[in-house]
Amino acid sequence: LAVGVLEAVEGERSQQEIAGAVRAWAEQLAKAQPLVLVFEDVHWGEEPLLELVEHLAAWVREAPLLLLCRARPELLDVRPTWGGGRVRAMTLELEPLLDLILDQLGPVVQYDAASIMILEEDSLKILAYRGPIRHEEALQIRFALPRARANSKVIRGRKPVIIPDVRGESRLARSIRETAGADMETTYNYLRCWMGVPLIVKDQVVGMLTLDHQTPGYYTDS
Repeated sequence: LAVGVLEAVEGERSQQEIAGAVRAWAEQLAKAQPLVLVFEDVHWGEEPLLELVEHLAAWVREAPLLLLCRARPELLDVRPTWGGGRVRAMTLELEPLLDLILDQLGPVVQYDAASIMILEEDSLKILAYRGPIRHEEALQIRFALPRARANSKVIRGRKPVIIPDVRGESRLARSIRETAGADMETTYNYLRCWMGVPLIVKDQVVGMLTLDHQTPGYYTDS
């Protein structure tokens, strides 16, 4: 069936024929065992792909099939009804889920501030935040990796980085203070210990988690 789908595409079959072939392929696989199809970056998908995903959602009814589609909010600009109005379909926003992760993390690893950031080209953007900064302001913060050397080390090194005391004289401690600038004595005056952890999906760094604590040396490697 997979070969048949490829032949349909290469032979420039109609969209309806291709959709029917993909549906038959998915149904046959799902009969053997439950099937999960994951579509990444759907917001970049062209119209034929979006039509195909919606076709599967609408017409594969008896087989145990789960469709997971990850997309940025921009998708709703061109497809306002995406994921809605269908039986057995739902839309989950990423940001509330990330907020919940930070809330659940608190009792396990204590922090005075925490953030989850996504990597966008050569900068990090905060998607979820808990701490003393106003939430709306925190979500506007971006860190350019060439300037934020501590964050860059986490991303480039693909492993956690701990700065025991950001008021210390280590290179990374000075980098934290330089990145914060004048805000180090106001907004970030609570910050003493910093930890950054890379977020890796399918062997690709997609962002990072940061944890701040007011106690020097609070986070350790052990």
